Amino acid sequence: MNIGIPRLLPWLGLSLLTACSGNYDGGTANNGGGPTEPTEFANVDEFYKARVEPTMSYCVSCHVSGGVADTPEGERMHLSTDRSQDMALLRASWEAMDRNNPVSRILLMSSGQADPHSGGSPWPQSGNAYRDMRVVLSCFENPDQCMQRIAEAGGGVTPAPQPLLGSNHGSSFSERYCEGPDGDAPRPDATVLPTDPRKLIKAGYNSGKAVFFNAYWEDCRADLPVEAQEPKTCGEYRAKRDAGWHLMSEGFADNGVARTAAQWREQWREWGLTAEPANFDEVVRLRTGRARATYHNPYPLPGEDPNAPGVNGGSGELPFGFRQRKDAAGNWTGMIGTTNCASCHVGEVGTDADGEGLGTMYGVGNSITYSNTLQRGQSDAVTGFEILQFVSFDWDSIDSVTNFAKYPATHMPSLQDTPSWWNTGSRSRKFFDGGVAMDSLRIDLAAASSSASPIGRERRAYIDRHAQSTQSWVESLKSPAYPREIDTALAEQGAILFHAKNLWLEQGNASRPRPPGGNGSCASCHGAYSPQFVNDPEFLVSPDLAGIAASISPKSVIETDTNRADQLAGIFADVWETSWWAYPEGSPAYIDPDTKTPEQERADDTLAASRPMGACGWRPGTIGYLAPPLHGVWASAPYFHNGTVPTVEAVLDSSKRPDYWRRKVKAEGGISGFDTSLDAYDFEHMGWKHDVLACIQDSPDNFTACVPYREEPTIAETASRTPPLRGPSTPDTRMIVNTKRHANGNGGHEFSDVLTDAERRAIIEYMKTL
Repeated sequence: MNIGIPRLLPWLGLSLLTACSGNYDGGTANNGGGPTEPTEFANVDEFYKARVEPTMSYCVSCHVSGGVADTPEGERMHLSTDRSQDMALLRASWEAMDRNNPVSRILLMSSGQADPHSGGSPWPQSGNAYRDMRVVLSCFENPDQCMQRIAEAGGGVTPAPQPLLGSNHGSSFSERYCEGPDGDAPRPDATVLPTDPRKLIKAGYNSGKAVFFNAYWEDCRADLPVEAQEPKTCGEYRAKRDAGWHLMSEGFADNGVARTAAQWREQWREWGLTAEPANFDEVVRLRTGRARATYHNPYPLPGEDPNAPGVNGGSGELPFGFRQRKDAAGNWTGMIGTTNCASCHVGEVGTDADGEGLGTMYGVGNSITYSNTLQRGQSDAVTGFEILQFVSFDWDSIDSVTNFAKYPATHMPSLQDTPSWWNTGSRSRKFFDGGVAMDSLRIDLAAASSSASPIGRERRAYIDRHAQSTQSWVESLKSPAYPREIDTALAEQGAILFHAKNLWLEQGNASRPRPPGGNGSCASCHGAYSPQFVNDPEFLVSPDLAGIAASISPKSVIETDTNRADQLAGIFADVWETSWWAYPEGSPAYIDPDTKTPEQERADDTLAASRPMGACGWRPGTIGYLAPPLHGVWASAPYFHNGTVPTVEAVLDSSKRPDYWRRKVKAEGGISGFDTSLDAYDFEHMGWKHDVLACIQDSPDNFTACVPYREEPTIAETASRTPPLRGPSTPDTRMIVNTKRHANGNGGHEFSDVLTDAERRAIIEYMKTL
């Protein structure tokens, strides 16, 4: 059959498009599997309908005016959303690329044989898509041989493509399995839980794929009693998860020191005010950086009986993280306790009136929490753990000790921005350095247990009794949806770039160290989210791995401030791996601390002693930073592990990062704090609006100084109570981000500078969908 050029061009053009932006056939082009439904084609139109048309819509968006391929380099392949123009435009494109000479550049670029291609290499030479495109181009060059080429290609239909956009928004595999992906399809309590896919992430797993894993899962609790193990059924999971919520909202507040309602109401005096603010409860939230409770959380005002009829605890409103205690009979006591976790792990973006999921966010890193010494929104949780558990407590029994010199740490503390809890279920290891396995739960309750009991035996029991419940609730959390309209066409372009663009093929990264694996895209470190790429076996062994990030970038690759990674790579890791926190119960040399004398405990609290190794150490194999999953990334500003970058745009373009800046501030009743309203949110650049400031020469305040002095003590100095003198700072100056301070650098991640402005906008738009 003789096929004329006018008839050939429409289906040829649509086929060409599939080579421009990524693997748009849900993986069939790459996995070697043939098309389904055996079919014989009577003409080229039928071949196009069956093999090419399903992929067409995902390509036009990139090669039109304003698309990411609308560049001088991409001008030879320029299309239109007006489908009637395809014939002329595609004919011009094919000819502009020198036809088949001897192999078309369309095939060379899409298979990785030619210049870098923003859509990656979706058509390896061994794949079906490459073969079918070669048939198409052969028909275009030699119409008389077209039907023979089609016959040689065989029959079949290319499956409909998976969508480019879609996300599970975090949470855990157990939560999605037991309650359904959208929480509306619960399974019976007796349903047995399948294996969590994170447990499959061991050395060599997913090797050679586009997404790289080197943060391996470890089973830490195999030698613990059954009650400390993970749940086995959906019913057990629900019970643990719900118990975790109770602990977080109420239970932890029953531990430790409490204050009276009258003392709570007198806080304004500590703030230097001359009178109580009229809107006291709102001012408390602004001052402390705590979120509004989403449930009845009362305390009695002066003169109120919290148990009087109709009072129901009082007319005051406590923020989340504080709770009025009840006695054994269920009566309100007027005593207010605190849940330590909430100060860092519950925050606010907007208000509940702005839409579903806005306002108080359980699991977002609280970037506004107040500190008397630290930059507002930052924490120093690791140093707190070191001082408390390795200096002040026994390494095995976790009883209090007095031998503070036993932990001779000379490193300085690091600073951190709290990560989002809704990503916990998508990680195989925890913390910014990926130091310890996600199954290592004891450390999560280190602070809560310290206020639960002064006795080590009771604290250890408290942790193992409640750790799984807390973890189940934390991992159940889902990220909130982006609260504004999303440009779908632009986001689809961003999905392609996020998953397929190899940043290290750009000239600007020619001399940069390469990541240890993956395809060089954002997804290679941060995980795959788009259903189209999640279901592509070139990216993941199983789609159950969607959204999981398990890649530790070496310091030489990521180049962000190294203090956090360095702090944990030496003596901290040495002590950790032999301590009770590392689960040593399975070691043949393990001795139950309750069977040892105090003298024995003191004697073996040294690295010179022969100590049994725990099941889960703190050396993941790579010293660097674990790339976080990006669910809800829009809500988790500021960015980097130390919170020194205000927007995602500045993460992707290092030239946009200010050295001295402050978020928008609001004042109530004489108190200032960060503005968390949507008016203060930067929807264009994705992050918080901010003011760029100037430093002050010779300032004694480290938060404003151009050349800050060393204000942070070493761990040993802190333990010996001989820290360097701190300069004066105020609640207002501690809202300033000074990137010249120790551990506060904002450099690194500069390999993304090679993105064009158009590519950067598209990737940002895509990340709004996660």
